[in-house]
Amino acid sequence: MFNEPITTVEQAKEYFRAFYCSHFHMGYHGLEERNNEYKKLGITEQMEAEWINEQFDEFYFGIMENKLDKNLFWQYHWKMYDLYANLKTESMLRKMLEVTRRLQDLASTLDTLDKVIIAETINGRTIQSARTGLIYKAYDSGNIEIAKEFADLSFHFSNFNKWKFWDKNERFRNSAKLCKAIKRELGL
Repeated sequence: MFNEPITTVEQAKEYFRAFYCSHFHMGYHGLEERNNEYKKLGITEQMEAEWINEQFDEFYFGIMENKLDKNLFWQYHWKMYDLYANLKTESMLRKMLEVTRRLQDLASTLDTLDKVIIAETINGRTIQSARTGLIYKAYDSGNIEIAKEFADLSFHFSNFNKWKFWDKNERFRNSAKLCKAIKRELGL
């Protein structure tokens, strides 16, 4: 993929976005030579924030307008969360809520596993004490009502027909159990 040297800001932007707007991914998956070229261009945090916002909005509008592959909505939602976690703006948090509501409206068309992955993004993907996920992010930013709504949405995506999806029951139960624990901890 990036065989040519990075010599322009536009190339740097393409490189940054190819690695999910993440220096971690650039360092882990990128090429050391390309990373050094990127650094030499003196890309500012402000420029990167603009690129993160652009990527976030592309996913946002793609889901809201149903222009992206619905089989990957869970992945776009997850990537949006990661982008939001970089900047943690009020606007991005509200857009995350809108997108999650939109996914709730589309839930009947989503694969069963996709639903639990969306719930896990809402709850957080690490240990509870790490306070990741949309419920904690909303709560910690003072948006208690949004945190409550994310908890309700998590329960929605954790709901399943235990006879039809017996092989996925444990993952769904764990997601619902974690959401209940978070709600109890936060008093939601």
